[in-house]
Amino acid sequence: QSPTLLAFQLDLNTGRLVLTFNDVVDVNTLNPTKITLRSSLATAYPDSTYTLTGGVPAGTSDFTVPILLSSTDLNTIKTLSNLIVNSSTYIQMTADTIQDMYAYPTIPVLGLQSTVVIYDTTPPRVVDFSVNLNTSVLIILFSEVVDTTTFNISAITLQDA
Repeated sequence: QSPTLLAFQLDLNTGRLVLTFNDVVDVNTLNPTKITLRSSLATAYPDSTYTLTGGVPAGTSDFTVPILLSSTDLNTIKTLSNLIVNSSTYIQMTADTIQDMYAYPTIPVLGLQSTVVIYDTTPPRVVDFSVNLNTSVLIILFSEVVDTTTFNISAITLQDA
């Protein structure tokens, strides 16, 4: 009998998508690119769906499969303002997303609502920066994607080390 997705959680702090099935699934068969997140079953906005481009299982074969999202996927999901609505999102999965231990493919999911969505509450950190005095350009590298509309240039101070 094919495994069925019972529930899922999305944690934007840890960058994990956690899938819970009714049967033990084989994490070695996981193909995250077959997973799409959507804001609702009837999508109306251009930035309200996103198909994963990668990710790796962060556990062993079990009923629950935590997937560590790729940095590209995590940062893109954080920028899509219409993807998570009212602390909720939906998932779509094709049959070839994952298999159980007997190689039965999962039942396709057309739209299952998340049980939990944890928003990103971790502030970005400055990882690196460079200053070009000839061009008067300051480049700042952050630990995660940032909303440039909230950037306050007057809050920056450059000083001797």
